[in-house]
Amino acid sequence: MQDILTRALAEGGRLMYGAHPSVFFHARRVAFMAREIAARVCPDVRPAHVVTGAFLHDIGKITWPAELYEKVSLTAGDWEIKDG
Repeated sequence: MQDILTRALAEGGRLMYGAHPSVFFHARRVAFMAREIAARVCPDVRPAHVVTGAFLHDIGKITWPAELYEKVSLTAGDWEIKDG
């Protein structure tokens, strides 16, 4: 199971970084925070599972057009893309 999680994190990270580095760095920060919170609130939960879920929570953003990451004001069409 650990090997699958490691591969999922590596491939997810590669895809996110390739789509837009800010998605990757956001996911990394969220994973770190989730691990710290889970350790305090749910000490019997496996940290690797928490980290994997938190890191991959925005994996769908790799399908967004690049210009969507930089826009300040989104159109109705932009929201349709984001909301899937």
